[in-house]
Amino acid sequence: FTMNWKCTSSRFRNTMKRERELDACHREEMRCLKTVAACAMKISEEANHCASEANERAALAEREVMYYQRQQMQLTEH
Repeated sequence: FTMNWKCTSSRFRNTMKRERELDACHREEMRCLKTVAACAMKISEEANHCASEANERAALAEREVMYYQRQQMQLTEH
């Protein structure tokens, strides 16, 4: 019985050690996930900013096209 207890005690210590290691891994995983989430958020913000800027440029180009089309129409009318 004592022999079994030592074995069980040793296994218990090993199990506790592995549980602590697992907890540490989970904490590290959470840190990594937070970092990944922060990076993804930053990429999203930058992409939205670029998209907004691209939309502004597209709108400006569209206005210029319309302006030059009107100019061309006026020239052909005369």
